Amino acid sequence: MKASRKLAISDVLRVGLKPVGDGFYSLLLEDEEFALVDVVGVVTGNFISENSNYAFLTLADGSGGLIRVKAWGSQVKLLVNPLTGELYGKGDVLRVIGFVRGFRGERYLVPLVIVRLNNPLALLVRELELIYEKAQKVLGHEKPKG
Repeated sequence: MKASRKLAISDVLRVGLKPVGDGFYSLLLEDEEFALVDVVGVVTGNFISENSNYAFLTLADGSGGLIRVKAWGSQVKLLVNPLTGELYGKGDVLRVIGFVRGFRGERYLVPLVIVRLNNPLALLVRELELIYEKAQKVLGHEKPKG
């Protein structure tokens, strides 16, 4: 099983899931199974509970889907911009690496790593990376090392 895979948000929402326990899933795409996803998106909304014990960010990447990034307890700090001490806000471009979970028909991400990207062109770069990877598979070429 591959550890992680770069995906568009719409792909995270459509790929096959394999339950691995406790609400976590591995994802199945193109005969590959992987546990972690790596997405880049723009924050379109955020929420934190009054007691700061639960928070989420909503991300979009232009691929046609929205996904929430959720955290509870001590993990809420992952959704907080270390420069401001507040949740990442609308318009922030983030790279999120995390697990896919599901509850009541909603797929969402539980983050391991969140990085704020200072260049809004990061969305375009990710889209081009995904196009390149798909083209390499279609052409039967291996991904370059490095």
